[in-house]
Amino acid sequence: MLIWLKEGVHMPLHQVDVYVLDDFIKLISLEQLHKVAEVSLSFESPESPLAMDLSIVDDKIVRELNKQYRGLDERTDVLAFASFNQGHFYGDSNLLREKDANIQFITPPGHKTNIGEIIISFDQAKRQCATFDYKIEEEIDFLIVHGILHLFGYDHIEPDEEVEMKKRTNQIFLELKAV
Repeated sequence: MLIWLKEGVHMPLHQVDVYVLDDFIKLISLEQLHKVAEVSLSFESPESPLAMDLSIVDDKIVRELNKQYRGLDERTDVLAFASFNQGHFYGDSNLLREKDANIQFITPPGHKTNIGEIIISFDQAKRQCATFDYKIEEEIDFLIVHGILHLFGYDHIEPDEEVEMKKRTNQIFLELKAV
């Protein structure tokens, strides 16, 4: 969805700020990253303007963040840090969660609500696409959609949650094909 400023000029309803580690900048289409994120956001929030950050980094950064914020000292493909939906902390101490539990995010008038940040490990995406015989672009597209659904509170821990998340993922990919 686009907002029309005046005849012939438009801007996207949603704002996606993309950060890519220098090692991967020539291997990724920034235009495609924006497209996938914007279509996913529009699917989940067709009316309300939202903002988010998307970072493409390496295994080391993702592993450090996973350990710090989820208590898991392991690599993963995508991390989603939602502004409004807290994930599960798996570590020994839940002090971080308790300390941050009362933080309220305030969106100034005229600004888009920031729903969070997605951080994708290019290295892990590359390994996964080789395993499943996908192109790296397809795997990163999937991880963007997957991460955005997590930002909106969807999960896949329980079987019924997984079914709903897969359904929404498929619907978003149908929307992407139409654009």
